[in-house]
Amino acid sequence: MGSKRIRKKQLKQDKFISKTFEFTDWARENQRLVTFLAVAVIIVVALSWAFANYRRQKEQRAYTSLYRSMQAYRSGNYLLAASDLENLLTEHSGSSVEDQTLYYLANAQYKMGNYDQAEEVLNRFRKEFGDDSIVSLDALLTLAYVQEEKGDLDKAADTFILAATKARFPHQERNGRMNAARLFTDTGKYREAVEQYETLLAGALPEMIKSAEMEEVKMLRAEVSVRLRSGDNQ
Repeated sequence: MGSKRIRKKQLKQDKFISKTFEFTDWARENQRLVTFLAVAVIIVVALSWAFANYRRQKEQRAYTSLYRSMQAYRSGNYLLAASDLENLLTEHSGSSVEDQTLYYLANAQYKMGNYDQAEEVLNRFRKEFGDDSIVSLDALLTLAYVQEEKGDLDKAADTFILAATKARFPHQERNGRMNAARLFTDTGKYREAVEQYETLLAGALPEMIKSAEMEEVKMLRAEVSVRLRSGDNQ
């Protein structure tokens, strides 16, 4: 048994050595091809490194441009901020900050009262990023405010509700539903307003039900319920 195992091991070693010599002979006979392949591999590696380095530099320039734009935005210079952000979109298309660039561009247009332009940018944001960006919910809320400013109150209320359904935290849902209820109340749709208040109360955590925020919800629900019972609902 021992000698058989040794023979098997020797056969494997001999086979490996044989293959090694065969490859060495082939490489010697095809030296030009081997050289070409080696150079090709080096070129591919070099190009891959150069492209990765280019991408890193491009991303860094995009971050720098966004930071500069945000300085103008936070100082209230929305015209300059919008100009810088538009340039950023053109010069650094496809960068990892494109979602934030679109979001702040829309907000800059909103701040300047350019509601059509803001809505156009926000619709582009929704089309390209949907719910996959860290600012998706904020963009949705901004869209609702833009729609309200344009007088599309029903559409704005629906967008606020949509934002509430996508909220990750209670205060975000409260913001969406409270604004929707406010618009429903302003347009005389008291039943819909009450529904938003009741949804908030039904979903409130036990420790939050007596908070100042929830007390406000209860008060507003009671006020709108009086109007609803009076037969004023449209």
